Amino acid sequence: MSILTRENDREIARLQREVDETKRKQDLMIANEKQAVDSLNAEKQRNMSLELDVTRYKQEREQYFDELFVSYTSDIG
Repeated sequence: MSILTRENDREIARLQREVDETKRKQDLMIANEKQAVDSLNAEKQRNMSLELDVTRYKQEREQYFDELFVSYTSDIG
């Protein structure tokens, strides 16, 4: 094997290592960004669930007081 061929092989191997390292860094960055997006979506979902629970509570409370008022007016009426 000639010296030139060995040098080319080493250069190719070095470049492949650089490409592999760059790909690992990009994959890690993508994974971190995906995790951040997933966390944000989960937080939004929790907030929506909380808002829905609060809305249901207010509706049930309003219905209870409406029924209580009707009962009260029937009792005094």
